Amino acid sequence: EWGWQLALSDDSLPSKMSAEEVDKRISERITGELKFLDGESWQGLFSLSKKHRQTLKEETIVMTKGTHRFMHNTGLTVAEKEGAK
Repeated sequence: EWGWQLALSDDSLPSKMSAEEVDKRISERITGELKFLDGESWQGLFSLSKKHRQTLKEETIVMTKGTHRFMHNTGLTVAEKEGAK
């Protein structure tokens, strides 16, 4: 699993920026071509898979300093059936 942080210098909501706006901002700031990010891929960064949305919907535990839990990756892939070992 991975995560990332995002900071903007204005009040825009990053998840609401159009692909065109993202492409415009990139072209104003970057010389050359980025290998990963463009306006279309930007919009995908704010989407969760169906499995992740369901898991978050069902989650009832809020972790704090006092309720820390060990987290691990089960190793399942999208193509595997749940419970199959």
